Amino acid sequence: MQTGGIKEAQLPKVDSRLSFQPVLNTWRNKIAEGGDGIAAFYGNLLASVEAVPALTMPIEDLSLLEEHKKLVDMIIASITPLTLSEEQDFYAIAVPFSYKTIYASKLFRNQFLNNEDGKIQVEEDTAKSLSFEKLLSAYQLILKKFYIKS
Repeated sequence: MQTGGIKEAQLPKVDSRLSFQPVLNTWRNKIAEGGDGIAAFYGNLLASVEAVPALTMPIEDLSLLEEHKKLVDMIIASITPLTLSEEQDFYAIAVPFSYKTIYASKLFRNQFLNNEDGKIQVEEDTAKSLSFEKLLSAYQLILKKFYIKS
C-alpha cells in the first residue's frame, strides 16, 4: 500500500460532480411502474429528497452530504443491496472520476481508505490500472452522450 494514498494528479482532470439525479430518476420509474407499496416507498423517499433542492442538483460542496447525513444514508441504502454486509463485503460509492469516497463499507474502509482524507489508497500498479479504467469510462460516457442516439 502507498503510505500517502493515491494523489489526484494521477488522474486526468475530469470536471465531474456527484449527482443523485440518476437515483431519483430510477425512483420515478419505480413509482410509475410499480405497485402501490413500491410507489409509496419510493414516493416517500423522493418527496424527502426533493424537500432539499440542493440534493437534487449536481453537488460540488461535499459538506452538504454531512449536513443531510440521514437523508443521504437513505439514498445510499436504496442503492446498496440488502444482502451486502458491512463487515464481509467490499463496496463503496465515490465521486465520479475521483478517489474521494462518500460512503464505504467497514471492510472497504479498513482495507483501502486513507483515514486522513477518506481517499482510496492502493498499490501503485493498481492505481495506474484504476486511473486508466476511469479515463476509459469518461470516454465511453462522452461517446454515448454525443454519438449513440437512444
